[in-house]
Amino acid sequence: MKLTTSQNKKIEAWAKRMYRKNNDPYHNFGHAFFVSKMAAYIAKKEGAKVEVCRVAGLLHDLAPKTRGKPHGEKSAILVRKYLTGLKLNNVLINDACMAIEFHDSARRHLAKTLEGKIIFEADKLDCFGPVGLIREYGDLLKIGFSHDRALNTTLDYLKNNNPKYSTKTGNKIKNELRKFNKYFLRVYNKYHR
Repeated sequence: MKLTTSQNKKIEAWAKRMYRKNNDPYHNFGHAFFVSKMAAYIAKKEGAKVEVCRVAGLLHDLAPKTRGKPHGEKSAILVRKYLTGLKLNNVLINDACMAIEFHDSARRHLAKTLEGKIIFEADKLDCFGPVGLIREYGDLLKIGFSHDRALNTTLDYLKNNNPKYSTKTGNKIKNELRKFNKYFLRVYNKYHR
């Protein structure tokens, strides 16, 4: 079920266009590329379908977040149509779309496949460690929090955010990133409090 170089290039180019069109600073191609790499890594370690996880990770946030249908469901519809047009293997298309459909927090319990669980974990791992710290802090400043309030809220988020993951590999990576968070908090409290 390995994709050709040409198929990979077409999928990546389409993803870049779609994410650029959405103009979402957090659900952009950089985030999707991270999720794709992380999902492929976890899949390899866990014995899941690596190609499915790589493709689903890259395409999981294509639909803009709006009211109505869940975000993952809208992304899966777009992805199914595009991948079908490329005449890809139906198993890959179905598995990738199922993983995409249930990747958001509200519907993660509906993800029944290992690949679906991996996409959720890889997506959420982008919220931990240095990236999570910068993202959370920036979001709070953007909505009008003062520097101190944004920093304290971010520090609380980093300290308390500890979801349970389904895979050993996802939990291991999460715990490594939480160690960074704890180190950051310790250094910050030593010199800035």
